[in-house]
Amino acid sequence: MKLANNLNELKEVILEIERSGYYTKNFSNDKFLEINLILEALLKNIDENIHDNESSINIIDIFNKSTNPNEMYDVIFSICDTFGFPYTFNETVLMVFNPIIKYIQKNEFEISVKKINTYNPLSVLEDTTNYMLQIDQLEDSLYNRNYGDVCSKSFTILQSLFKEILNYYQIKYDNNANLLILYGEVKKVLRMEQQNYKDNEKDDDLLKFTGKINECVQKISEIRNIYSSSHGIIGEKMNKFNNLPHHHYKMIVDTTKTITNFLLGTLDYQENK
Repeated sequence: MKLANNLNELKEVILEIERSGYYTKNFSNDKFLEINLILEALLKNIDENIHDNESSINIIDIFNKSTNPNEMYDVIFSICDTFGFPYTFNETVLMVFNPIIKYIQKNEFEISVKKINTYNPLSVLEDTTNYMLQIDQLEDSLYNRNYGDVCSKSFTILQSLFKEILNYYQIKYDNNANLLILYGEVKKVLRMEQQNYKDNEKDDDLLKFTGKINECVQKISEIRNIYSSSHGIIGEKMNKFNNLPHHHYKMIVDTTKTITNFLLGTLDYQENK
């Protein structure tokens, strides 16, 4: 993969979005995510000070908040707009891309992407990178104390995972179905219903334990419907919500990650037992 060429092309895509509001180049989301993964691996092994000393912008930070060129444009624009960055948008784009492009060209890196077989609970699903990025973005929202986004993203991660599992098994569903209905269908295909557990004391305890996922899914759905950034609540209710201690929102994040890992592990088990 010609990384420097692809980064140059992505830079031009971002600048084209700024000029016209859209881009005409055939730049896929898969290529975008592949560049991100390669840069992450590469930057672990090179000098951290490759960026201009005047710039505090790190390209990986921007990639980690984006899943496609349009989202990257929004992140860079937000840096200029929100934080009053003392450069124009175009200057900021050049500061993000040019140092790493020059470094790669100067050192003549030869980079290839190889598919290897590893144990990965996500392996039976197609878009593995997207799930990892969504979890990273969820944790970023928690770190930045953007609690409305925590609620929205927790819901979105679970909803997309439920649908992906049902798609894998070619199960039809109403795209507007609520989270609990989707989860009910997921339980069926993953053989997590009561009749799938043997009638003994050990399995009964496991059933009670896994049954709590129902309650967690329901509460994440309810919290999202009331407090998420997508619903824009204001006033006293929002103030009370934002003033809850930080660890409450960490519990939402950790619960989402636990449910995700458990269901992916269950899917992997069902497909490989």
